[in-house]
Amino acid sequence: MNVQAVKIARIPNLAGSPPSWHCAVMSTLATTDPKELRPLLRERIEHATDAELEAVRKALLKLEAERAFAEMSAGAQADHLAGKHEPVLVEAAIREHRARHPYR
Repeated sequence: MNVQAVKIARIPNLAGSPPSWHCAVMSTLATTDPKELRPLLRERIEHATDAELEAVRKALLKLEAERAFAEMSAGAQADHLAGKHEPVLVEAAIREHRARHPYR
């Protein structure tokens, strides 16, 4: 046995066979087909710890925020190209809003 093999043999997680979830993780990472990913990810979520679920929740919130920002940016860009951000139109919209919602 070489020195590296001896060092690895002393580490409990690396000395034996890979854990049972190892194949599931590798198959999840190997595919990009949504039809295959959805059931694999659902299964992983079902067996996730509380901390892992919180991390998944935060990741999904981040994705949703990024999607909303992209949609708003695209809408603002379309409005800008359509000339809806002209200073005269913006001032008119502000006056109209203030007339409907007077400051008290």
